[in-house]
Amino acid sequence: MTPATAHLLAPCLGHVFAVSAINAVRIDRRLTGTPLGGTRAPHLEALMRAA
Repeated sequence: MTPATAHLLAPCLGHVFAVSAINAVRIDRRLTGTPLGGTRAPHLEALMRAA
């Protein structure tokens, strides 16, 4: 492997590890029944709650 190839491979591996960690959290929450996020709501729904 040339130094140029290794330089390009490092960020790619970082992204792979980050995505794997996020997916592990999602799988854990799905299996335990924990909701992913309670703060997600459409803008119209948020406006209706405020009124």
